[in-house]
Amino acid sequence: MSNCITINYFGVLQVMEFIVDSECFNRAIADVNKAVSQKTPFPILSGIKIIANKESVIVIGSNADIIIEKVIPLEMDGINVLEVKEIGSVVLSAKYLSELVRKLPDKIHLTVNEKQIATLKAEEVITTINGFQSEEWTELTSKEIYEKGNYIEHYQ
Repeated sequence: MSNCITINYFGVLQVMEFIVDSECFNRAIADVNKAVSQKTPFPILSGIKIIANKESVIVIGSNADIIIEKVIPLEMDGINVLEVKEIGSVVLSAKYLSELVRKLPDKIHLTVNEKQIATLKAEEVITTINGFQSEEWTELTSKEIYEKGNYIEHYQ
């Protein structure tokens, strides 16, 4: 897989890469998945938004009534649980992501290419998930929910 940096027509970095402790990632995915509805007219809303920045990975789930956000910092209790190699964001199917992450051991290496295809690697397991552009998810969820005050933020 190429590790090139691509900018889309919105001027947003399209390549994302990080390595995260599987237990931390699984817990964050399970928590935000509680807010995700599988029955929605917009397939993107059945996804979980993942944002990697320099200090953390943020995992967000929403059902158009509530947003749950979990923040995974670089370290917890003095132990490194996250290494961010490239910042970026993507929306991945909550159903498939939660099933996969539950089964992956040790450290999970997640990369997203410019076509929004996420690759998850853990030990000898390698799998891919087609993603959505995160800008589309934000447009459909944020404004109405923040106005209602139904926003829950958790730090690991």
